Amino acid sequence: MNGAPGDSLAKQAAALRVIVGAMAGGVALLGAVTLFLFVRGPAAPASPKAFDTLRLFSIVDAVLFLSSWAMSGVLFQTLSAPGTFAALQSAVIVRAAAREGSALLGIVVCLLGALSGALRVQPAYWANALPGALFVGWVLATLPSEDSIRGLLLDGSAQKR
Repeated sequence: MNGAPGDSLAKQAAALRVIVGAMAGGVALLGAVTLFLFVRGPAAPASPKAFDTLRLFSIVDAVLFLSSWAMSGVLFQTLSAPGTFAALQSAVIVRAAAREGSALLGIVVCLLGALSGALRVQPAYWANALPGALFVGWVLATLPSEDSIRGLLLDGSAQKR
């Protein structure tokens, strides 16, 4: 890069893509490990206590998923001030981190179910992986580009994904 004015924004957009992409990569990797452990899972049946734990964590995950996705949109609009890349970068990271939390919890619930054998008996608990799949899909669909960042910087009314 030769130091042209657009180079800085291109570098900043690339850095932001790496940060958000790494967050999604972590969720995807944990999901892959969970799936691997499920396939190699225990032969012993799950205890009733395992089902109670999974039920409780599933409820917590559902509430966290709904609230974090709603809250993250509000936080993004609040934190992203038009014209400042630092504020926009913080808003993008905070929004992704809020959504990543419910994704990670959902995958951990599946991991616990895989390790205890409960997922073999009650495959409905795989629904806890939905926040993780949605998070990874959302990241892939909305990776910040130089053009989208430029639009958000120029006017704060651009589409706030």
